[in-house]
Amino acid sequence: MLTITSGTKANRYVLAGLIALFLVMTPVKSRSLELGLAPSHVYSLWQNINRALLVYSKVVPGSTGKTAELTAMQPAVFKGKIPSDVYILATTVSKQLAGHVTLPSGVPDWLIDYERGDLMETSREEVITPSAVFILSMQLLNGIVDVVVENTDKEQQVSDFFAPNTETDKTPSDVYGLVDLALRRINLLLDLKN
Repeated sequence: MLTITSGTKANRYVLAGLIALFLVMTPVKSRSLELGLAPSHVYSLWQNINRALLVYSKVVPGSTGKTAELTAMQPAVFKGKIPSDVYILATTVSKQLAGHVTLPSGVPDWLIDYERGDLMETSREEVITPSAVFILSMQLLNGIVDVVVENTDKEQQVSDFFAPNTETDKTPSDVYGLVDLALRRINLLLDLKN
């Protein structure tokens, strides 16, 4: 039996060793990408993505009768979503746009270095943060804006698609609703193009 009495130097080292052992043995979440971004920042990007899709809809052949339908679409209400749910749906948007929108093909080296570590031991839900969703969403926004600008004879001002959002109380469920809205609009636009 280990007995620790206060006062001796050796006992303090034993106590410090036990505390250190406890801290080492306690499971901790692996670090995830966190740049200080919140769901409200991501929400702003998806507002801009939806705005860009509406502008693009005006130049898609055969969209004349569908522009009003696209504009009338509203975000659905979702509850209980977490950043990984939003990330998965944004990845679906990315896959839908493959071949239609050029997205950056690589991940920045600093991001790879940051994420290297215990990811294999951590569930996806613990890794995905609003910051990770923000990076994917920004890539999508940039790719969509590029297509809009190319198809509007470069007359469209890009600043319209990078408007900041002043709302601060958005949740992952709110963002999910805008990603879902964008996906529904994209599916309709792709149907028109085919």
